Amino acid sequence: MERESGFTLVELVVTFAIMGVLAGIAIPTFSVWLPNYRLKSATMDIYSNFQQAKMMAIRTNRMHGLEFVPAQQLYRILDCGDDNSCSTTADNSTVKTVRLTDYDEDGGIRFGKGNATGPVGGSFGNYVTYSSPLDTATFNARGMANSGYVYMENTKGKAYALGTFTSGMIVMRKWDGGGWK
Repeated sequence: MERESGFTLVELVVTFAIMGVLAGIAIPTFSVWLPNYRLKSATMDIYSNFQQAKMMAIRTNRMHGLEFVPAQQLYRILDCGDDNSCSTTADNSTVKTVRLTDYDEDGGIRFGKGNATGPVGGSFGNYVTYSSPLDTATFNARGMANSGYVYMENTKGKAYALGTFTSGMIVMRKWDGGGWK
């Protein structure tokens, strides 16, 4: 007599029960992990866009910048033109606009300090500390920058600070609960 191959009903029920238990464990973990992943992704993109603005300034021999607009939860990469005026009132060419809702449509990623109790620099301000021009990080043709920071947070209280030094160095720091690392 020939045996039929396949699974018994008991084997299938046990397999699905195990899969259900694993899913029950994984889903809460995933829901904690996802906001932090989205924040890190948005932060890494800003870091890359700082680098892009710096390289464009050097390549084109004219000022470029990142203009942060906390009220609208977005930022822009600007080509400041031949007159090197990077301000919100100048007629700048917007190279790229990035909305923070592109990372989390529910608004879970935004400008803010999270659970951080102190700023990297002098103050949190409106979560962007670039003063001249207002809320805009700029790079000149030699790759040098104005100094300041932009702060990012998620709904879980995690925070990152990205900033530039006048030398053109770009830094990224994460709040670890006791300080900026």
